[in-house]
Amino acid sequence: MHAKSWRDHAALKKAKIPDPYVLVGHSLGALVARLYASDYPDEVLGMVIVDHVSSSIKVLANAPALLPLGIDAGHVDQQEEPTWPTSAVKTYPNFDFQKLSPNDYQFHLWGDSLPGHAKIMERNVAMTPGCFSEVAQASQQVTVPLGDKPLIILSTPATRVFADTLASLSSDSKAVLVDNSSHYIMIDRPEVVINAIREVVEAANNHSRLVNKIVQVVSDG
Repeated sequence: MHAKSWRDHAALKKAKIPDPYVLVGHSLGALVARLYASDYPDEVLGMVIVDHVSSSIKVLANAPALLPLGIDAGHVDQQEEPTWPTSAVKTYPNFDFQKLSPNDYQFHLWGDSLPGHAKIMERNVAMTPGCFSEVAQASQQVTVPLGDKPLIILSTPATRVFADTLASLSSDSKAVLVDNSSHYIMIDRPEVVINAIREVVEAANNHSRLVNKIVQVVSDG
């Protein structure tokens, strides 16, 4: 059993949050959600993936908004497939978060300033390759890991290349390309994320299938 999903499972039970769940995972959190669904399939009704993290630094080099904090895309070697330089991860005011309300943005900066934050970010970067390996191992013997559970994948133009692969995780999936958004779709286009969650919850509750399954381009105007 995967240690990360076991801890998440224990936390949910301790908080007395009853299953089943619709999991929503952003970036690395999408990998965590997939691991949880693999370990506890009976507790998961559906999933929303928000700009899934990439396993390839080469892809990230072409999308600076996706790079972990403090990593300069100009310093990425295009000829190799290196591990992420965790020593380069550092805290800095992320401009995407300036779109939040002033109070929420100050709260974000306060969180970044806490002791140990940089180490946590380094650990997140360092654990990503291992999470990919665990997900691959967990789904090795399963053709469609999520079965027919509703799944919506929200991608940006930089990560659109992964949408088809992610869509194959379920026989009831929909990929949505969110235009004019950075990696933080929930900040740039919160209504898109909210609508995706509602759609998956409704499909799961009504035992119905998702509609309009062609890839959509959602523009902000």
